Amino acid sequence: MTLAALFYAKHPRRLLPSRRRKPRPVRRRRVLLEPLEPRLLLSVTPTFAGTLSLLEGTDVNVSELTQSQTETAIAINPAIPSNLVAMANGGALPNEFTAFSTNSGQDWTTINIGPAEDGLAGGDRFDGAVAVDAFGNVHVVYMQRPTGATNSTPKAIVHAMSADGGRTYPTVNVLANAVGTDKPWIATGIDSSTPGNQMVVVTHRDGSGNIQAYAASVSGRGAMGAFSAPVQVNDVAGGNKRKTKYLP
Repeated sequence: MTLAALFYAKHPRRLLPSRRRKPRPVRRRRVLLEPLEPRLLLSVTPTFAGTLSLLEGTDVNVSELTQSQTETAIAINPAIPSNLVAMANGGALPNEFTAFSTNSGQDWTTINIGPAEDGLAGGDRFDGAVAVDAFGNVHVVYMQRPTGATNSTPKAIVHAMSADGGRTYPTVNVLANAVGTDKPWIATGIDSSTPGNQMVVVTHRDGSGNIQAYAASVSGRGAMGAFSAPVQVNDVAGGNKRKTKYLP
């Protein structure tokens, strides 16, 4: 028996002619779209029964200073509701007293803003106000006057921003420094010119009895543009002697 016949006897299929498979025809699949029936978007308007109430909690001494504190202000961080920031006059000279909490007001840490932050001389800082934008930036505004100031001494209106919940205030803007300036206020809201941004607005009274307003756009955490030039918002020049708070 030859080698070929012996191999064929053991492996009969190896020497058979190869069989080529015919390619299968490509099947085209159709995609059918079924139109949906009209649908309604459901909404719920809850109604709560009972009377609203405010439960008394434990009083917390935020400043723990020996003197009396006046003209206090407080704001809640809408991005982190457990983060609160408070301000007050008295006891922190020459600094502006601020404090922040990270546990809904149970504990507070004092952060004084002074010459190291705003670059102004000593004297004293007072009449603070605070607001927090939707990104979580804390905005404070206050006044500064030098030591021995009189009614004819220029007083500054200072804005400062914190991107870390009130721990530090690296962004500082001196908006005015003139005779007769008085009580500043601050507020935040949506920037109507750029809806994705927030806007911070500062107002104060000037030496002529007018209310001046400044605005700046905020695009994110720690990202704020320059303040606009002041705009007089009262109708009659010198006709508004009151300290006005502006809400956007």
